[in-house]
Amino acid sequence: MNFVVSGLHVIRVYDKGVQLRDVKAQIPDECEVNPTPPAEFPANCFTQGPVAVIPPLGLDVLYEGLNSIGPPPQVPPFAPLSLAQNRVEAVSFLSPGRYLVICAVLEHFNDGMYAVVEVSGRDQGRS
Repeated sequence: MNFVVSGLHVIRVYDKGVQLRDVKAQIPDECEVNPTPPAEFPANCFTQGPVAVIPPLGLDVLYEGLNSIGPPPQVPPFAPLSLAQNRVEAVSFLSPGRYLVICAVLEHFNDGMYAVVEVSGRDQGRS
């Protein structure tokens, strides 16, 4: 599956079994509502960079996308850093199941930027 990403988003796909409630349970209550500008998130809301990014928090992650605001990878190819980086991220789902996909930018997650991808077997759904 290809995810077409425009601008600042951090695609994260959790492995089968991880539910939306599991991710929400890891986020401090005071970080679950976006502050009204010019206010900012409290310091405990994953704010180590220009925007708050939710860490994997010990949950099983199938795919972690490019974080265009983080440090560049230590091995080639090096991706350019840009808050406006447009790209396509390809994710392979190798077994049937339900996979939670989120944007790990905290403000985007709080605004409901998440979905479930349901993968069926090759023979399911064909007649």
